[in-house]
This record gives sequence, structure tokens and C-alpha cells, in this order.
Amino acid sequence: MASSIPVQPHPAPGLRRNRAFLTALGGTAVAQLGTSLYPMILPVWVMQTTGSAARVAALSSLGTTVRLLAAPLAGTVADRSDRRAVMALANLARAAIVALLALALASGHGQFPVLAIGSAALVLAGAFFSPACAGAPGGRTPARVGENHGTPRKPQG
Repeated sequence: MASSIPVQPHPAPGLRRNRAFLTALGGTAVAQLGTSLYPMILPVWVMQTTGSAARVAALSSLGTTVRLLAAPLAGTVADRSDRRAVMALANLARAAIVALLALALASGHGQFPVLAIGSAALVLAGAFFSPACAGAPGGRTPARVGENHGTPRKPQG
């Protein structure tokens, strides 16, 4: 009994050989590392240097406000643009912001207003990354779309 599904003569190369995938994975890993450590380190640093719980709370409130205000626009941009481009630009922005904040702290220019602006910018870039990443079609092919949505579907043809 012959199968009606065409068989590729050579299998597609694995992800370990896919340069675009490895570049995206590496960039995302570095960005996630920086943006994951930042929210843990910043409040501790602000508390140690200023002794003000109010400033720690202000940073947290600022981040929440920026995310709430940016989310509708960021979701629209992610839906109407190339998601990979939005994710790449957001990751580049986040990496640049974390690097600039690290330089500001290392050079002694890490006063609270600089950190507040940097924190808001980091949250803003993350607000664009999140919907683009959540809506990215990871590995969906026409024959497998139903599987990704929970309903089996027969291949057409």
C-alpha cells in the first residue's frame, strides 16, 4: 500500500546546523539572561545605595505602568509586522539598554533617575518582544496546524 504523503529524498538539516536558528537562539539567550537578572538585581541595588523602599516601589510601579500603556500598541505592531523582525529589534534594544545601564553603574553615573529611565526603556522593549514571541508560529506546517490547536486535521491533497 503506497503512501500519498510525499517523502523528501534528503531530510532537512537539524537545528544545530541552522544558522538563522542558532543566531536567534543565541541572541535571545543573552537578552533573556540580562533581562532576567536585571529585575532581581536592581531593587537590591537601589535599596542598598539609597535605603529607600519608596524608590524601589517607584521603579516597580513605573515598570507596570509602562507595560500597561505600551501593551496595546506593542500587540498591534507584533500582529501587523514581521514577528521575527520585531523580536530581533526588541532584543537588540534590550541588550543595548542593559549594556548602557551597566556602563552607567560602573562609571558612577547610576543615579536613580538614570536607572528609572533605563528601567522604563527596558520594560518598553520587553513589551514589544512578548507579543511577537507569543504569536510566532513555531514549527507550524499546513499539515500540522490542527495539532497545534488541539484538533486533528487530515492533510489536503
